[in-house]
Amino acid sequence: MIQKLIAYNIFDTHSNDQSVVSMQRWSTRLYIVILGLAMTILIVYTTTNTTLMQTDVSNPSVTAYLNLYDQHHNIKCPCTQISTLYKNFLQLTPTYNQICSSRFVSDEWIQFLLDNNQTTFRYAADFRATASHQFQVLRELCQLSMIAVNNGLQTLYSSQLISGQLLSKDLFEAEIRADIEAFQRITTSNFWRELTFVRSFIFGNQLIPAIPTAFTIIVRSDAPGTIRSSPGLNTNEFIEPNGSSCGCTDYPTCRMPAGFYNITTFDTSRGVFDEQTLPPEEYLSNWYTGCWPAETLLLSIPTYLYNQTALNYILSYVNNSLVDNPFIVMSSMASSHFDPTMTIETLVEDLFVENWTDEVNYMSYFRQCQPNSCVYETNERASNLFIFTSLLGLYGGLSVVLLFLIPYVVNYIMILFRTKPNAPHIEQPTTIDNTSSKVRRLMKQIWESIVDLNIFRSLQKNTVSDQYQQRWSTRLYILLLALTVLFLTFYTWLKIEMKIIQIKNPTLNSITKLQSYASSLQCPCMKLSVSYEDLIELQPNYHQICSSEFVTLKWIEGLNEIASKSVASLYFADFRFASPTFQLLKSMCDLTNETIFNELFVFGQTQLVTANLIQQELFEGQLNLDIEQFKVTLPNSLLRALLLIRNFTYMNQFLSGSYANFAVDYSTIEEYTKPDVLLTHYGSTTTFANGTTVTCSCANDIRCGRQAALYTGPSGARQVIFIVPGFYSRCFPVESLLPSTLECFADTSSCLESMTNLTNETLFINMKRLNTSQPSRFPVNTTINVLLEQLFIENWSSILHYPTYFNKCQPASCSYTTVAQRSTLQVVTTIAGLVGGLSIAFRVIAPSIIVCLVTVFRKFRPKQANANDLLNPMSTRQRICLFLISFNTFEKKHRRVVNETEIYLQRQSTRFYFLFLSLTVFILVLYTLLTYQQNDKTVSISSFGKFRQLQKLYGSTAVECPCTKLSFQNEAFCQPEPSFHQVCSSDFMRKDWIDELFINYQQQNLSEMNSYRFSGTAFSFFQTLQIMCNLIEQAVLDGRDLFLVKQVVSAYMPDYNLFDQQVSAALTTFESSLASNFVHTLNMLLGMAQGNGLVSAYSMNWGMFLPNLTKDATIYTKARIYNDCNCATSATCTQSSIPYVPGYVVGCLPLQSLLRSTLECFYN
Repeated sequence: MIQKLIAYNIFDTHSNDQSVVSMQRWSTRLYIVILGLAMTILIVYTTTNTTLMQTDVSNPSVTAYLNLYDQHHNIKCPCTQISTLYKNFLQLTPTYNQICSSRFVSDEWIQFLLDNNQTTFRYAADFRATASHQFQVLRELCQLSMIAVNNGLQTLYSSQLISGQLLSKDLFEAEIRADIEAFQRITTSNFWRELTFVRSFIFGNQLIPAIPTAFTIIVRSDAPGTIRSSPGLNTNEFIEPNGSSCGCTDYPTCRMPAGFYNITTFDTSRGVFDEQTLPPEEYLSNWYTGCWPAETLLLSIPTYLYNQTALNYILSYVNNSLVDNPFIVMSSMASSHFDPTMTIETLVEDLFVENWTDEVNYMSYFRQCQPNSCVYETNERASNLFIFTSLLGLYGGLSVVLLFLIPYVVNYIMILFRTKPNAPHIEQPTTIDNTSSKVRRLMKQIWESIVDLNIFRSLQKNTVSDQYQQRWSTRLYILLLALTVLFLTFYTWLKIEMKIIQIKNPTLNSITKLQSYASSLQCPCMKLSVSYEDLIELQPNYHQICSSEFVTLKWIEGLNEIASKSVASLYFADFRFASPTFQLLKSMCDLTNETIFNELFVFGQTQLVTANLIQQELFEGQLNLDIEQFKVTLPNSLLRALLLIRNFTYMNQFLSGSYANFAVDYSTIEEYTKPDVLLTHYGSTTTFANGTTVTCSCANDIRCGRQAALYTGPSGARQVIFIVPGFYSRCFPVESLLPSTLECFADTSSCLESMTNLTNETLFINMKRLNTSQPSRFPVNTTINVLLEQLFIENWSSILHYPTYFNKCQPASCSYTTVAQRSTLQVVTTIAGLVGGLSIAFRVIAPSIIVCLVTVFRKFRPKQANANDLLNPMSTRQRICLFLISFNTFEKKHRRVVNETEIYLQRQSTRFYFLFLSLTVFILVLYTLLTYQQNDKTVSISSFGKFRQLQKLYGSTAVECPCTKLSFQNEAFCQPEPSFHQVCSSDFMRKDWIDELFINYQQQNLSEMNSYRFSGTAFSFFQTLQIMCNLIEQAVLDGRDLFLVKQVVSAYMPDYNLFDQQVSAALTTFESSLASNFVHTLNMLLGMAQGNGLVSAYSMNWGMFLPNLTKDATIYTKARIYNDCNCATSATCTQSSIPYVPGYVVGCLPLQSLLRSTLECFYN
């Protein structure tokens, strides 16, 4: 065995020269060592090294994805649809507190609590006086809460979840939970803000409830049986247990424990409620009465609704003749996160929602995302197959090189170390001569080697002529190869190409540097959307009025105290009655602050959607643009609600405690004669310096009023002693406030000093004035209306966080394109890759070229007879046949002797090789021709027509056009124009028509029957219709503007028909939400007006009633009845007018009459 290994020779040429055999054996050993060492290194490397492998899974199912995610948390699945509507995968169901489905919010309970003959005449602190109205408020709040939740859910369902990558189930559910919490917060805060807004305006406008809890209208008399021409209006006060008083013009929450009083009626000139002076027979635990039913309801705790014994006790007071009790208390054992000791306000703050049941369908989200593929990375060792193929590849390439080089290397080494025989010492030539001769001998050897070089040697073609051609083929082969390599080297080296440079896990600093010079830089975001609340800090700075002493209790209570000193003699337009106006200003400041806080939260939920990391300049530009858009649209909701509330109050003409919009008339003022008491509208006459006078009425002019002033003198002979600059007194405090300015309260004005001198009141001089030296964009004579339109904001401070955006974007890599020459390594590897193929090609081409040249050369030489040619004349065809028969690719060229059998086997192998190769190529070509495959083509689209043409040609599902901009506003493709009902542009809306109706209304004799007649209600009906048309048109246009700036997100250009359907669905959702939001606010106003029992100056819901003519007797109210429906318990009572007009009904309020009437008469 050892001898065989020693004699092993893979370079065997059957030479008899022992030196050649020795060289071949040494070459074999070196070859085996080098090849074995290389393959050993490769085996060790491939078996120990781990490689980051990317695995692509096509069209994964949700089950397959979840299984893969459990094993590989780094799996990524790009969504083909990056935006998904929440309604496709989320279902939220609220469960409401049992009180909203109990009998305590039913009509039966509310009507049971009302005694139309006694309720309004009772002592106002009695539970029986206010309970019916309080539970009406509770019913309205339950219904409004449910509507608000449903509207909020529709908005949530129509919003979009944006995700460029499929979210894992855990992350998806966490994000949805966060969105649900944001939805709950926005819905509850919006509802509470809207309710607070309405309550603030009821209090700020001092709207009078039918039950005399906040204000008491009294007959001014000097003695029993006598009547002054004008009734008085007292502001009620509630005495606290500690002895302090709380006035209804100071606080809306003044209260005292409700109870049962053995008092039928209660007359007082002061309107003071003191439980110590007048204690009840029984207290009602944790239930209150006070200025307005809604306010005291929110402060109350319905503990008696859980105790049957307590409820039965209450029922016995309300109706002692009740035999069968139909009212059962609520269960205190029912599961609830609301404690029975919680106030109604706490329930309302949570919209009466006990809990939310959510169904989050991850599978539906997965189907909407539609991932075509998923990729995950793993660190893996090489497989056995990879190791085996790597070894084969190394062996194939390395063996060819070694088989060619090693014999030459070994031969050279053996020449260098070959020992020479000893010889007698002979004087050697000089070193220079030895070196020269060695160089010459070496050059000669090299030249001879080049001349004799023959890489095409063949045993079958071994004649002198054949060898001659083979050597020339070798020279041509080397020349072609050298020229080609030289050309490729220069071409590859000098060629300029676009290179994509990729940077893994870039930092913000590195990206910032690259952005300065790499304009093509792209850093794909792992997270496509980022909330603005993470990117923007936005803080408003308010006008100084909202932090001044003029919106504090010091000023507001001070004015009330001054007014109370001479309430009977002061004129309503006197500035000393302006306390409600400043109370309203305080409410405006508070409401704007709350509105801004809520809107900033909503704005913070806006998503910045970017497929690639955008530059800081673009980032700041886009966010600043959105911030400016936010600032412009921010006041819209507040101003729209303000406009609706103002017009709602104006069209229904609710009585104001300012006593500025109504008057009370007596049918007679004869002594000891009890008159009928009738309501009428206040009118104002203003005389200008030129002697002209202007008369207006609060019924048809919302701006009716005059400039505020200080007055003196008795009624009928009042004189102006001081006009307050820039301040007005109009029908309602809110109308007085909006056109007024703050110039009287500036430190540059002597206004307050003048009032101090005229009234001897120190309050005016003790107030800290507004500082005019403080920087402000509002001049001192700016109206409150202008300040409110800007939400009292002086300026904004904003900070943008680009590093946070970078961290949220999470770019895993960045790439950019650059122009560069190839590196030396690239040039070498490129040429090395081409030389192998070119070498094989030139080995085939070079001999053929030489043969052709020799043949041509022989044709032009003088013909000389060749013995072989003469003996064996052959045609071209015969030569080709002979070539094919003798063609041998498996010839062993180094062997000197080869037997015929071996040659035969080599030729047969050659034929089989080419047959097999030809058959394989034929099958491959045929398979390729007959097989259809999907080819992705990139086409430049220059127009929408081209896109439609491609869709028609290839189908809408086959054409995918990535959007260069992922998000854009609705106004880019949609311009909805509303078309309103013709009644809103008809002659019935003309001013001259309304004015004519008002003149006719004024000419009517005051009578309770006017509320039932067409002539007595036509003016209020058509004016209300006109106002509603204007309000709705403005609300629609404002809503449209907000819709147009709403962002739409799409990664791909959608199909035309699908796009049309999506836009139609978005418009339908917008129209529905716009209508529902407007109606919700309107219903809240109607509900709060009904629940608080607000009285209309049109006397359509409540009339005035004087039960007795004692000194300073109280004037009470009595509810109107329409078709046996009581306006005290229902706002929807209506009946046909007198005379009958088709479709025209009269009811509790002008607005309710309008809403329940038809327009059929207008077409006739």
